[in-house]
Amino acid sequence: MVPKTLNIRRGTSVIRIILMGSRKIWHRTGCCGSRNQEEVILGFIPTLYRMFGQRRLNCRFVDIDDAEARDYPLAVEAVRRKEISLPLALRDGVVILHGQGTLFQLPDYIREALKSEGDNATVRGEDCILPNNLGLQAEQ
Repeated sequence: MVPKTLNIRRGTSVIRIILMGSRKIWHRTGCCGSRNQEEVILGFIPTLYRMFGQRRLNCRFVDIDDAEARDYPLAVEAVRRKEISLPLALRDGVVILHGQGTLFQLPDYIREALKSEGDNATVRGEDCILPNNLGLQAEQ
């Protein structure tokens, strides 16, 4: 018999994603004005945490013009040579996604990365991982 609620923690590895963009690039969002890439990305990171939790995922924004971007010289140079475009998603210093579709494709990448690390679950909240096929609800 399957319990009605299940509260378990799996895995110890954390997927670390750097989202690189530019404060100088503005996106027009209709009548409400516009936001720069930093604002868009910083607004998107909480969505990723709601989808996957913060125990298995760590995301942060790095502006391409900040000193911290020097930690990723190959990516920065590729952008400057216009070989790839912002925003970038990097994992372990390697560009995994770039360009206009990065934020749309990132949840799929993270889902696949979690599966490849042995986590076949959907994260709900910060502490609870529920198997996809049991239809269980997180404890309140």
